[in-house]
Amino acid sequence: MNQAKEDKGSPALLKLGAWYHTSNQFQDQRFATDGLSLADPLSSGVPRNHSGNWGIYGIVDVSLYQAANGGGLSGFARIAGSPGDRNVISFYIDGGLAYQGLIPGRDNDTAGFAVAYARIGNNLRGLDQDTRSFSNPLFPIQNQEVALELTYQVQVTPWMTLQPGIQYVFNPGGNVLNPDGSMRRNALVLGLQSALTF
Repeated sequence: MNQAKEDKGSPALLKLGAWYHTSNQFQDQRFATDGLSLADPLSSGVPRNHSGNWGIYGIVDVSLYQAANGGGLSGFARIAGSPGDRNVISFYIDGGLAYQGLIPGRDNDTAGFAVAYARIGNNLRGLDQDTRSFSNPLFPIQNQEVALELTYQVQVTPWMTLQPGIQYVFNPGGNVLNPDGSMRRNALVLGLQSALTF
């Protein structure tokens, strides 16, 4: 969209898509083959199988501002969904902004900020509620995970970039327990990656 020279709007890329998996071995996140909750001691303990799995998604990439040095501000957003009875994550959305040439004299560097949100499916959250009812009233209910990220890509040479980044993750894993039964705390993640072009 708006890719030709004579177009007056901001350049933008829109994508819509879907996928389908034909397997009949997608396990239900809550119910057993006998229809009882997997948390119920009287259930078979064997998850019900579903035939087929699917998802839909959309992506938007848009130029928001073009600077005289050839850089500028761009943004992106992605959204996806899939059935919550057979998938841990039923809804996902993220978005962010990137500015190339933000620092004077560093026209090829890019600064970025992004946020991501993942929602746990209804059936898995329901299983946690069932676990509260049957065995542990303090058992946490998985809900969502949120991540914030700041990054800066440095063009060190024409053939090498360095990109430090920092992330803060709220409810890692959607509020799941650690293997020792303790609550999983929010996480701070520091990273550094490099790319070489040959």
